[in-house]
Amino acid sequence: MSCLQVKESPDDKNWSNFYSQIEGFDYEPGYLYTIEVRIEDIPEDQIVADGSSIKYILKTVIAKKQDKRLTINDIWVLETIDGQPVIEIFEKLPYLEVQLSSNSYLGNDGCNNFNGKLEAIEDKLVTFGSLVSTKMACPNQDLSLKFLENLRNSNEYMVEKGMLTLLKDSNVLLTFKKTD
Repeated sequence: MSCLQVKESPDDKNWSNFYSQIEGFDYEPGYLYTIEVRIEDIPEDQIVADGSSIKYILKTVIAKKQDKRLTINDIWVLETIDGQPVIEIFEKLPYLEVQLSSNSYLGNDGCNNFNGKLEAIEDKLVTFGSLVSTKMACPNQDLSLKFLENLRNSNEYMVEKGMLTLLKDSNVLLTFKKTD
């Protein structure tokens, strides 16, 4: 089931799932909204089985802005590691796939497959959690390990013109090109 995530006030630190409908509100995926709603009690004789006794009605959309986190949600092929082009170094180019719907990531380090959970993702901040990986013996094993180390150490990201850059404290670690 899909549901909205809501905060009742901007000071709330955590989001909570909202399973009801908001009359008059048409959510467009990829955007964050600030809205004002009116809450009405539903007369007891009109409440459906297992239904809510409260009805939410949109009063106004105060703000609508693009959710910049969605720009990282894609498949990315490695272009550089520590500023060095990798096209001639790896037989198979490493790639990274970020899946915000499951709060996870997966890919290939040029030899072994890996996957893990995103610990945090914000407009420009990212934390790649612990990962699991296959363990095949590979040529360029040191570069594959360096790729995974840089991935785990990154804490910032930028997406511009089809390129993803992963950084640690503003220092570029990895760059990727969007693939279709």
